[in-house]
Amino acid sequence: MSTSVFHRRRAERLAQLLAEAAGGPRHHTRSTLDGELAGYVHLGAGLTRTAGVLAGPTPEFRTSLRAMLVATADRDGIGTVDNDTPKRARPSRPMVGSKRARGAILVGLAAGTLALSGMSAASSDAMPGDALYSVKRSTESARLALAGSDASRGQLHLEFARNRLAEVQSVGAKGAVLDGMLNDMDNDTRAGVKLLTAAAADRRDRTPLDVIDAFVRGQRAGLARIGDSARVLQSLGLLDRVAVRSAGLRANLSCATSARPAPRRPARRPRVACWATSVG
Repeated sequence: MSTSVFHRRRAERLAQLLAEAAGGPRHHTRSTLDGELAGYVHLGAGLTRTAGVLAGPTPEFRTSLRAMLVATADRDGIGTVDNDTPKRARPSRPMVGSKRARGAILVGLAAGTLALSGMSAASSDAMPGDALYSVKRSTESARLALAGSDASRGQLHLEFARNRLAEVQSVGAKGAVLDGMLNDMDNDTRAGVKLLTAAAADRRDRTPLDVIDAFVRGQRAGLARIGDSARVLQSLGLLDRVAVRSAGLRANLSCATSARPAPRRPARRPRVACWATSVG
């Protein structure tokens, strides 16, 4: 499948999903792209619900696009018939007009994308209870859908866990509100650590572990500033387990990289001791 065909199918499927989410007719079909596009659909629903942004062209855009297409057709003679001259095949002229029309549509789509990007940027500082907070969370889901690798998704999850802790500190959450926000933080922590440790093991690379260790240090310091309640201690316990896991995997990688071929001596005992550090 060519790249252009793939992108066109993605765009068509996204348009269907957005239309269905907005109450349009359902196609009752599933696509392998649905999981990848779920973040975009969630973002579109959040924008529609909280900011009044429609998942489609505005009336102003439709009017300006129609005027542009009519002017292009009039200038290039698209749709006109000259009865005084023999008909000639002139494929280049309609092609030019078609390209210009597609260009006009792409300009409109780009403008819409910029509007969504601006809305996402405006929601980046939103806090729980703000009108744009759901847009912020939907944007995070879209960023996960766009991530190019498991390692990138893992880093995003840890970034979102930092966001949740910063929100707790900003709003001074207590009780059930604090519990819910820390639950979200811990869920992102687990998801990010799982992806990054898998990437470290697959690549035999300690870099993802460095990211985890830096995250643990920062989160510990942040949690210490919001108190020592049982729920905070629960999150600190999770960070302790993450630190142990990272240290164990780092030791395993060191053993693997320092091993030497020894055909005459299997040296099984050192290998068992080395890999035992991954427990915990």
